Amino acid sequence: MTDAESSRIAFEKWPTPVVFTDFEYGRDCFSGRALVESNRKDDPVVDVYAGRLPSREDIRRDSAKFLRWCESMAGHASWDQTAVLIAVRGTEPYFNVTRGKYRMIGKDGANEWVPDENGPHLRVTEKLSKAEVGRIIDGLMLRRPVKKRE
Repeated sequence: MTDAESSRIAFEKWPTPVVFTDFEYGRDCFSGRALVESNRKDDPVVDVYAGRLPSREDIRRDSAKFLRWCESMAGHASWDQTAVLIAVRGTEPYFNVTRGKYRMIGKDGANEWVPDENGPHLRVTEKLSKAEVGRIIDGLMLRRPVKKRE
């Protein structure tokens, strides 16, 4: 939406397959609550989630409102987190993918998915349940970094 023309050019000209975890997938794949509730200190990822997530009490009062904002008891919608999981570990065994093409359909950044078995893009679809993928992401975010010995 910020620079639709650049997105259009990237969609059309990117030289390798692009894997998309789009709004349809990520909007109800949640992660982050476990990290916030771990009470980990001095962790910028915890700080980001803690500043974003509504309390469990707020969600109980109006869960429909928070789902519209892509928030739940399990955390925040996980578009970026699923993309990182794929970049590091690949799509297997977590996701199915379909081949096709995303294309821009307006000057405002709107786009659409066009299925095409020869298309240049891959779109993530559900294989493991989204709840399970969210738990896997949470488990990875809860891991402490290990310092390498020199």
